[in-house]
Amino acid sequence: MLTKQLLVKQLCDLTDCNSVVDVGSGQGHLTRFLSFGLGLSVTGIEADPTLVSMASKYDGQLLWTLEKERQRKNGPQLSTSGPSPCHVAGWVNPKASWEDFVKQVGNSKCVCEDQTAPAGPSKKRQWGSISEADQQHGHGDQPVLTAESECLGLHACGDLSATLLRHFSSCPHVRGITSVACCYMKITTSENPNPPGLIAPPLSPLPTNETSHSEFGYPMSSWVQGLPGHQLSYKVREGACHAMEDYMHRLREESGLLRMHCYRATLETVIREAKPELRRPGVQAIKKAHLLPFTEYARLGLPRVGLPPDLPLDTCRVEAMLRQEGRVVVYFSLALLLAPVVETLVLLDRMLYLQEKGIQGQLVPLFDPAFSPLVLVALKQPTRDKETVCTLP
Repeated sequence: MLTKQLLVKQLCDLTDCNSVVDVGSGQGHLTRFLSFGLGLSVTGIEADPTLVSMASKYDGQLLWTLEKERQRKNGPQLSTSGPSPCHVAGWVNPKASWEDFVKQVGNSKCVCEDQTAPAGPSKKRQWGSISEADQQHGHGDQPVLTAESECLGLHACGDLSATLLRHFSSCPHVRGITSVACCYMKITTSENPNPPGLIAPPLSPLPTNETSHSEFGYPMSSWVQGLPGHQLSYKVREGACHAMEDYMHRLREESGLLRMHCYRATLETVIREAKPELRRPGVQAIKKAHLLPFTEYARLGLPRVGLPPDLPLDTCRVEAMLRQEGRVVVYFSLALLLAPVVETLVLLDRMLYLQEKGIQGQLVPLFDPAFSPLVLVALKQPTRDKETVCTLP
């Protein structure tokens, strides 16, 4: 995580901007460090209001802890490197224009923490009550993206990464972007415009200039669109989310998680017998499924594909299939060998898209794949800036 934060700071230095918009900010951990630790003016945008509230709460806890430490050491008045981060609840519409995105961010209520409050858990405050100090740092009534900014998406799920790249390539206010993609199986394609697992959009209070969904998450570039056989199935894209390094560790440890492959393969057989036209549907993750008996796993999984939970099972046949666990693991291991190829194709397609827009970019191997399934970070900056190479700290 620290390497990611320092890379964002490096891009800000290269593009001469101190304002960052963190899309999909979650509980605000990255936002908090960039703001308090590196002195950047940061706005975090998160679709889940509960996470936005938690992010604001954690800001207050950090400020309270720092103030208590100052009092213990009888030090000078609390001073942080930068302004408090601004947390905004908002869903990024992949069909909307970058102008609508800027308007959405600017009209959203910002929940921040009051640094002037007495020591103790800080109180939340709305956009209109932001302190004078924060206004001087850019968290006043001015829209967030009217000045030069950097956009970033840490683990931006599915089409969110593609949407941010499209906004970046068009919006004149965004100077650089750092994008870490995930959940490739949730990317929309012309063959599968509504993949399973997509979160339904909330009702937007703002009118948008939406068009028909002619732009999909893959492929983005005209070059890849012209390649014969460029299509990637849901299953292939799902496999690209996994790292071989992490899977090798599971194999060596003979992890119980490996049981899930046989469970899913057996469930696929049950599904096809009940509904032959339904092939490889997305069942979605079931919490601690490897600890459940298969009958319970099936009871939880069948309703997710539109089948009754009490669908009769041939016990003898199911047990015979479950005994094939070793062979299923071998098959999955062979399929996983293609994961880096598929992920590279998706990321290079995005690089080519930016290149077609006259923007240079880099793919940086930032993460240790043993700890994160993502091994590549797309780092972009417009060609109008001086040619530079971002290096890892």
